[in-house]
Order: sequence, then C-alpha cells, then structure tokens
Amino acid sequence: STKTEVFGMTDADLASISVPTVIIPGNDQTHASVNGRIAAKKIPGAILHQLPIEDQEVPLINYTEWAPHEQEIADTFLDLMRKAELRGKSAAAS
Repeated sequence: STKTEVFGMTDADLASISVPTVIIPGNDQTHASVNGRIAAKKIPGAILHQLPIEDQEVPLINYTEWAPHEQEIADTFLDLMRKAELRGKSAAAS
C-alpha cells in the first residue's frame, strides 16, 4: 500500500477507518489544512468541516486562537454524534 501525506498512514490505513469521522483541518505548518482535506477524502464517509480560518506560515498556532470557533467545533461533533446515534437506532430497528 502506498504512503499518503497524512500522519504517516497508508491509503489502506485511512480507507479502513469505519467509525464516524469529522475532519477539521488546522491552519499552521504542523497541522496543515491540506493534510486534513486529504484525510477527509481518503476516510470513507468522513465529514470535512472547514472553519473560517486562513492558513498561516507559522510552525504552530496556539489553540487559544481558535477560541472564537469553539462552539462551531462542538456543534459539528454533536451533529455527527446525533446522526450516528440515529443510524444506530435505525439499524437496530430493522
């Protein structure tokens, strides 16, 4: 299997992820947004949620700079969990 640009994982590793997944790309050189977008394409059913942030050419952005987006991040994960719960209930009923 070929290596991908994400986390040192192979494409097969990413393709094998079968749990509900949200990818929120970072915006610094350590957490490059391009890697988040690649991961979202390679993980089946992954949801890509892009925050209204711009990439910055710095090694690492302090998470406190993302503080204005905390509610949006929480809502994104809550939405994923609610959808997963509904799918689980639907599957159990059939």
